[in-house]
Parts: sequence; C-alpha cells; structure tokens
Amino acid sequence: MGGYVALEVMRLAPERVERLVLVSTSARPENPATTPLRHAALALARRDGVGAMAAAGLDRDFHHAHRYDLRLAALMVAMAESVGLDAITRQVDAVIARPDARPMLASISCPTAVIVGEQDQVTPPDCSLELAAGITGSTLSMIPDCGHCAPLEAPRRVTEVLQMWMDE
Repeated sequence: MGGYVALEVMRLAPERVERLVLVSTSARPENPATTPLRHAALALARRDGVGAMAAAGLDRDFHHAHRYDLRLAALMVAMAESVGLDAITRQVDAVIARPDARPMLASISCPTAVIVGEQDQVTPPDCSLELAAGITGSTLSMIPDCGHCAPLEAPRRVTEVLQMWMDE
C-alpha cells in the first residue's frame, strides 16, 4: 500500500518530495474483479483472524522459492497482527477506492526509482513498466526470483538497487 500512499502524496504535495521510490505498486485504479477477493480476505480475517488472512495470501505474495520460508511467513503474519483488523479494513477500503494515478505520472519530476519482483502476482511487472514509462527519467529495476514482497524476499538486492540509485 506504500506506493499508493506515495502517489497520493505526489498528487497532493509534490513540492515536499525530493526523491520517490515505488516498490511493487501500480498507478492503476482498483480492478473490479479484484474487489470481491479483497472482501473475501477481510471476511477470513474477521472469522479466523488477520494472521490467517496473511497466511492465506502467501502464495500470491511470494515467489515460489520463498513461499515456504517459515521465517517470512511468520513475519507476514506478525505484521498483519500488529496492524490489526480495524486498520486492515481501513487499508482495504482505501485501496479499493484509490484513484487512477496514471494521468498525473507525467507531472512527477523528482528522481524516481521503480522496483518490482519479476514474478509479482499482486502488482505484476507490467504495472511497473507503466509507471516507469509515465515518469520521465525514472529508473526501473526488476528483481529476479522475487514476488510482491521484494524488500522481504530479496532485501540485499533491493538495498543494492537503492544504493546505486541514490549514488547516481
């Protein structure tokens, strides 16, 4: 959800942003076909807890090489539980209602890095290609053997990409 928030900040107060990093995100509005899946995930969270909801999403969140990493699974569950059902419900509502940010991409003038896992199923690489194409001068980095959670799945590689970008 961080990318959606960052794009909203760029819409509301671009003068306050010196550099922008968009990781595993999209400028597109909600796909109506995805909304029922989000509501089903919330129903699972209400019934069995937010940890169960997080665990159920691991197949979509992670590249197959990371899906059975118990440390990552436990981290995802712990993060969801620390956020709690009320906040997750608000987050899902905000994600569903997000505007189409594609028309404002051309107005982004600060240095921008776009990063995505090559096997991201949640916000596939074509969403990042669209971001990079729409933001003049942006850089696009695709992380191999990585799904939607690049900072968790490939932290060293994401850090390297960011360090190289910051040094440019």
